[in-house]
Order: sequence, then C-alpha cells, then structure tokens
Amino acid sequence: MKEIDLLKETVKYFEEYIFQNHINAALRIHSKLQSYNINPIVVKYLSKVLDVGIPTNNWMK
Repeated sequence: MKEIDLLKETVKYFEEYIFQNHINAALRIHSKLQSYNINPIVVKYLSKVLDVGIPTNNWMK
C-alpha cells in the first residue's frame, strides 16, 4: 500500500468514526437551550443592538 493510499484510508476512518461521533455527541449535548448559562444583561444588549441597530459605542457610554 502506498503512502498516499494509507493517508486516504486514515482520513476516511477519522471522518466516518471519530469526527462523526464527536459531532453527534456535541449536538446531543448542546442542542438544548438549558445547557447554556445566559446572562440577562447580554440578552437585553444584543436584542437592542440586533433589532434597532444601535451602534455599540453609543450604548456603552
């Protein structure tokens, strides 16, 4: 087996087993909103900035 073939097989193995398992576990854990600690002040700030379009430097003064 050539080096390039071995490299391709190794990449394929990691993509199928290692990376996919990691992605599935991360989605299972972090897909719920309760898994995050949300700061209420930041939520109010982000909602004003994103909704109204207030420049950040004016709000922080």
